[in-house]
Amino acid sequence: MRLAQIEYFLEVAEQLNFTAAAKSLYISQPALSKQISLLEEELGVRLFVRNTRKVTMTAAGRQLEMDLKKLKKQLADAVERASQLGRREQHTLRIGCFDGAFTDDFLPAMYQHLSMEAPEMRISLLRGDFAENRRLLEKGEIDMLLTLDIGYSLRTEDESRILSRRRGALIYSDKSPLARSKGPSLSDFSRETFLTMSRKLSPGLYQAGIENLERLGIVPARVEEMENFSTFYTRLGMGHGFGLLSEEAAADHPHLLCLVLPEIRETHIIAVWKKRNVTVNNLMKNYSSSDMM
Repeated sequence: MRLAQIEYFLEVAEQLNFTAAAKSLYISQPALSKQISLLEEELGVRLFVRNTRKVTMTAAGRQLEMDLKKLKKQLADAVERASQLGRREQHTLRIGCFDGAFTDDFLPAMYQHLSMEAPEMRISLLRGDFAENRRLLEKGEIDMLLTLDIGYSLRTEDESRILSRRRGALIYSDKSPLARSKGPSLSDFSRETFLTMSRKLSPGLYQAGIENLERLGIVPARVEEMENFSTFYTRLGMGHGFGLLSEEAAADHPHLLCLVLPEIRETHIIAVWKKRNVTVNNLMKNYSSSDMM
């Protein structure tokens, strides 16, 4: 039995549909059927019962599925342990962080904590967008992800800690028509363009922004989606609209102003890593956001 056959078998067991399983595996349906037949011949048992209407599993198939899922997890854990050992030997901790936004409220505290826990360890900080950073964590190409909790669904294999708490705010430029009055009202924002990160890059952040505007009774003149934070801040600084982030978003930009919104929930900056990453578990077990703030 080859590793590829294990993947093929588990996908068919999950889908109970050869056509759908073949599509997920990016192989042809005849090729998949052939591999399952070869596996059944090798084992000398039927794993699936196939007819024109549906696919069902035999008792032997169900047992094999259960055992192979355990084996697959053991294999993943073995690979992760080897990878961790290699990284520990190199004394490098790879951290992914969202790009282009204010980070002084949590990054210095995080660096301080890590340097105290492992002074010999080198920290490699990788900047990127929300979606790419999450993919890197899932693929094991970074050890820890620093991100927003808005719209982030933790998986069963994830561990997390809160790094910072931020109050929501409407952010606008001193070049914007909104700055002409000493303090714009919520209704004033309905005449302006709402700038937000694109749904593709951060669907959770986008959806939370739209829902919070509705909660505040703000109906913007239009909504424009930005592909990165650099474009977002450039447009914002030129007075071409407003954003809904946190009050810290204006702290790093002298021409940006903010209207704090205590009525919407706080945004949390969180650290996320895989539970089976022993190195990060040990580094973060004593971390407390209250101690660092």
